[in-house]
Amino acid sequence: MKIRKSKKGFTLIELLVVIAIIAILASMLLPALAKARRRASQTKCLNNLKQIITSIHTYSIDYRELFPTTGIAGQGKSSLDLLRTSLYMTDVNVFQCPSTGTTIAASAFIAASIQYQYDNTLNENSASDSPVAIDQEFTNAAGVTVVGPHDAPRPANVVFVDGHADSTSTNPSGPTA
Repeated sequence: MKIRKSKKGFTLIELLVVIAIIAILASMLLPALAKARRRASQTKCLNNLKQIITSIHTYSIDYRELFPTTGIAGQGKSSLDLLRTSLYMTDVNVFQCPSTGTTIAASAFIAASIQYQYDNTLNENSASDSPVAIDQEFTNAAGVTVVGPHDAPRPANVVFVDGHADSTSTNPSGPTA
């Protein structure tokens, strides 16, 4: 009488094939997840700029339609810091682009920690399409795309006097300091 052994489990080859298939699928999925994370970070950065312009407009209501300024052109970061010191913006991490991966404790925050560029020469009466703040310094006056902190095709975020914010790939003739 022959006893038949029933086959239980998988062979080594079958297991290796399944592992190889899973590895191939994971290698295709991980870059897409990383890109989604970077896009989410850019969206959060855009939201930060929107919060900043909302605080600037609130400030301007109290200060006769003037945007925060130190009175010296080119001192945009110090001017933007007036929002924090006058309590129009209490969360210092709003001044940090999340794409850079840095956060600063409120006790260690200084104006130089602000990662956004701000044009402190504007006010409520400026042209509505004038850029107020941007997360990337454009160094090319010709408008050629400069690699920003975000993925192409729109590497930089900008917010305008009228309050709208947008991602851009060209120099919006925005803030330089």
